[in-house]
Amino acid sequence: MEREELREFLHFLDGTDMTEDEKLEYIECVQRVISEFVALGWGTHPIQQASDAKERDECILTQELLDNLKAKHDGGKPEDDSASGESETS
Repeated sequence: MEREELREFLHFLDGTDMTEDEKLEYIECVQRVISEFVALGWGTHPIQQASDAKERDECILTQELLDNLKAKHDGGKPEDDSASGESETS
């Protein structure tokens, strides 16, 4: 919601000693929290979408990429099934 749209809720905080800017900031925070709960409830939260993608085998990270990342992290080269680690003689 735009900040101007949130002004209609200012009257709920009339009994407080907050400034108008503080009231608007508070309303924005509450609105963000509510939006996150709605996203979780409807399954549109990014964490849920990533989890669903993984369950459907639509995960972007393939096993090969994960192996390469692990090898880089371990300081070695990615393992290759065609290479046995021995030098070839021609």
